[in-house]
Amino acid sequence: MTTSQWPAEARAQYNELRQHICWNSDGRRPTGTFTDEANVPEWFRDVTAGLLRPPEAPTLQVARIWDPVDWPTLLENNPRCPAVSIGPDGYGPTDLTWQIVADAYRILDAAGKTPSLDIDIEINAASELALAPTVLYCGALDPGLDRNLIACVDASLGGQILYSRDDGGWMWA
Repeated sequence: MTTSQWPAEARAQYNELRQHICWNSDGRRPTGTFTDEANVPEWFRDVTAGLLRPPEAPTLQVARIWDPVDWPTLLENNPRCPAVSIGPDGYGPTDLTWQIVADAYRILDAAGKTPSLDIDIEINAASELALAPTVLYCGALDPGLDRNLIACVDASLGGQILYSRDDGGWMWA
């Protein structure tokens, strides 16, 4: 769907939220922070401060984050959580769920690795603030030494999404 095909309310929320990001650039890649006026939960503004990256999709994508943020724990423990668009409502196979991705993330975290999710922050078709995970990265993996851990994560993702050495993780977008 192109931006113009989204419901008017969703487009209005998208435009409003985009106006409430303060972008900074150090000459490399811009990073952003939601302003106090942004209609996002306070905890979400705090966690994402300085981590927002410019959007890349021709959708209602407000920003992206791929830094190591423990999204599974944050979404489990915070009120007023954004929706999660995944599987039939977002990217990936139709049977992919947020719980499956969160479990895979936790397997890597428990092994002492530093996983990170590539997350699109968007306004979905229901006009809700949503997170759309697309990739589970883990740059600390050695495909030779960590093959059992990689196989475990492959299996936890249903065997449909396999580790890609080239991508440094598991990609479903």
